[in-house]
Amino acid sequence: MLNERETFDDPHMQRLLPALAPSRRGFIAASASLGFALAAGPLNAQSAIHTPTDGLDVADSTVPVTGGQMPSYKVPPAKAGKYPVVCRCGANLA
Repeated sequence: MLNERETFDDPHMQRLLPALAPSRRGFIAASASLGFALAAGPLNAQSAIHTPTDGLDVADSTVPVTGGQMPSYKVPPAKAGKYPVVCRCGANLA
């Protein structure tokens, strides 16, 4: 009964039904999207990237800001030299 637009009497509920009838092309597109979502799977905590700290001096620190201290995380190289700089600014530094 819900798929028969002409017999569905409530005008507020009619807006929820698609204006076009389902097609084979739409079914294939929806199936492909669903298949990709199932194949990709959920992102789990086990897939987090852990970088080894060999050759690095790892330390937690704070940066003074208006209203208090902002936590930061320092990881400079253990030896002096010319290295690229990576700066990450954000709310979650964990």
